[in-house]
Amino acid sequence: MRTYLSLFPILSLLAVVAAASPKFADDPSGKDLLKAISKPRNQQDEFTRKAAEKLEKSRVPTAKKAESLALGAFIPSPGLDAREKLDVAGLYHVGRDVPQFAKEGDLFWEVRITRLGSGLSGIVWVSTTTGAARVLFPPRP
Repeated sequence: MRTYLSLFPILSLLAVVAAASPKFADDPSGKDLLKAISKPRNQQDEFTRKAAEKLEKSRVPTAKKAESLALGAFIPSPGLDAREKLDVAGLYHVGRDVPQFAKEGDLFWEVRITRLGSGLSGIVWVSTTTGAARVLFPPRP
């Protein structure tokens, strides 16, 4: 019983600190922005608005353009067959500089290739700033 009573002040302090701290959900860094940017501007938080503005001014401002660039990168290797389709699955901030792709804080699209009846068959990231596309899965030999 004594242990629980001595923890009460610490837990109370942690609850106050957590309530006063900004929530991670308010900062979309590291989180998928795809749904957030589709909301009307007056319903977006400050971070989402900034990301939407950055996206509008980028080389790859739409999911359709990202799919096109992903397809161009995926077809040469490993290739696409008639049972596969492309879908933009997310929009994220890059967490670190990636040479010839993007810089920290830039946005990138994640495009997934799925094969009917089999599941995920490919993942391609497309930088919104450079237009570069990287096939992440399957790994190239």
